[in-house]
Amino acid sequence: MVYKILLVEDEVLMAQMYQDKLELAGFEVSWAISSRQALASIKKQKPDLIVLDILLPTENGLFCLRKIKNNDSFKNIPVIAFSNYDEVETKKEALSLGARVYLLKTDFTPNKLVKEIKKYLKK
Repeated sequence: MVYKILLVEDEVLMAQMYQDKLELAGFEVSWAISSRQALASIKKQKPDLIVLDILLPTENGLFCLRKIKNNDSFKNIPVIAFSNYDEVETKKEALSLGARVYLLKTDFTPNKLVKEIKKYLKK
């Protein structure tokens, strides 16, 4: 089985780097640059896991997470909050909204992210 990952990231170089590493690890990866694009992609593709940046243009990742978890069709998709934004209240809010974990990008190489994703997919 090939797991589908949705990477929600507005920084192009960062997204391409993580997408390349995830595809090399055997995942099928789609990419969205905004909350609205991510929500449309989730409806179409129903990914197995979402890696969600918090600092996004227009509506932030918390907006997107709230929409995901309030929708019965995809509220059970695991979401990993993945951001450079290191603020305690934002972390608490992301976790209370249903993110499985809140990871700081600065602490996670692409290889470490792959390992983290595998934990939540039981791959």
